[in-house]
Amino acid sequence: MIAQVASGIFFSASLYGVVALSGVLLGCNTQPVVVSIDPLASARQRLTATPRDPAVYLDLVRLSIDRHDYLRAMQYLSLAEHSALADSQAEQLFQLGLTIAIRSQNYSDAIRRCQTGLEQRESLALRRLLALLLEAHGDVSEAEHQHIALLTLYPSISEQLVEVARFYERSSLPGRTAKASAMYQRYLDVAPAGAAAQQARAALLLSQQTRSKQ
Repeated sequence: MIAQVASGIFFSASLYGVVALSGVLLGCNTQPVVVSIDPLASARQRLTATPRDPAVYLDLVRLSIDRHDYLRAMQYLSLAEHSALADSQAEQLFQLGLTIAIRSQNYSDAIRRCQTGLEQRESLALRRLLALLLEAHGDVSEAEHQHIALLTLYPSISEQLVEVARFYERSSLPGRTAKASAMYQRYLDVAPAGAAAQQARAALLLSQQTRSKQ
């Protein structure tokens, strides 16, 4: 009886060893296989299954942006803009369109979108962005116009004076040094203890030293 039990145990152990060995030799993986699903492919399948679902367009736009495929992202955005989302998700579509235009360095389209947005409602952030885009696009004169508009529309934001001064320092406009100094001085007049006061004083001092050497 003992011999039979021992024989059975030996047989079971041997069988387990053979199975384990065969698994190694055959390259079997005992870990569960995880199948990763491509989000973009999944979204495209959803589009095929439900071509009239506008929410799918937004997913495809975002996924295409993440993959830096801006041409395809703009194509999906165009579909979304002509869908039922046009009204309910207007702000989201606007932000996505602006993101695509800027990341793809299509500054002309980005400027157009900013101008369209400002025609609908005034926005400090959007006007600042427009000024920067115009400068990047080489339209320095119009960029200056937007910076002056910011000073007029938001007079309580003293830091805007420093931003305009920096703009003049970067520009090639006639009299840019004098204009920058004037903006720094205006900032010190309204915010002598402001966050940028030390920088403004240093810029004015440097400007004075430069003029004295000329």
